[in-house]
Amino acid sequence: MNTPHAISSPPVSHAFLGTSHALEMIYLMDRDGKRQWEYPVPAPQDVWMLPDGHILTTWRHGVKELTPAKTVVWEYTVEAPNEVPACQPLPDGNVMIGIVGECRLVEVNRRGETLHEVRLATTEKTPHAQFRMCRRTPAGTYLVPFTAEGAVREYDRAGRHLRQFPPMTLPVCAVRLPDGNTLITGSGGISEIDGGDRVVWRLDLAADFPDIQAGIPAGVQRLPNGNTVFCNWGSRTHGHQRGVSILEVTPDKHVVWQVAADGLEQVAQCQLLTPDLKPRAELVLR
Repeated sequence: MNTPHAISSPPVSHAFLGTSHALEMIYLMDRDGKRQWEYPVPAPQDVWMLPDGHILTTWRHGVKELTPAKTVVWEYTVEAPNEVPACQPLPDGNVMIGIVGECRLVEVNRRGETLHEVRLATTEKTPHAQFRMCRRTPAGTYLVPFTAEGAVREYDRAGRHLRQFPPMTLPVCAVRLPDGNTLITGSGGISEIDGGDRVVWRLDLAADFPDIQAGIPAGVQRLPNGNTVFCNWGSRTHGHQRGVSILEVTPDKHVVWQVAADGLEQVAQCQLLTPDLKPRAELVLR
């Protein structure tokens, strides 16, 4: 049985950009766990720090880009009941946006022009429950976790269905790794699935970390050292179990870094930063 108290020597610490539904904000946290910057955002889900230090974040009905001085320099909005749970900055400077309700992915430029669109289909009619954090892969395909359906699908640029992954309860985020494997988060844990749909690595929160209150794994990233960082949405201290909002775990499932949920909670996404709160130079897959 792995213990969630296992800490590497010397202890690992990270500065990061994160979200919190409970606090309705995005924020910058330093390595000592102190918030150094914050910005109010209703229902934040996806968030990114861009190379120039600007921050791209979703909010309930849109996406906005703001400077460290909190000036909004770009925004894309949708009308209710549509919502925006996903955004991704693309290498060409455009932004991919996932819109539930309309159930589609769009790639837009900073003038708000739609350059590409992928129409999706799901059996779920309630907008909020349709999908969560979609990602465009380096190959130009799209990974879409249909949350209420319990299905994760991959589409080509024309919107053709290429692949259906093994079913998972409440999938939230899917990330393509350089070796072709795919990390998928969902209720209960994280699965790494190879090209043949075999689960080559699995983290089960309840079984692997019994002292941590299991929420729903949400945003996930694979670090260059092979460790996995993920957000434990909804975790809170309950009885003998501790609430932990973010964890970094080794491939053999030892926790080397964690962020307590107390006073934070409902963290959907985070991005690890340098100690001076800048984007990291190395490739972090998220």
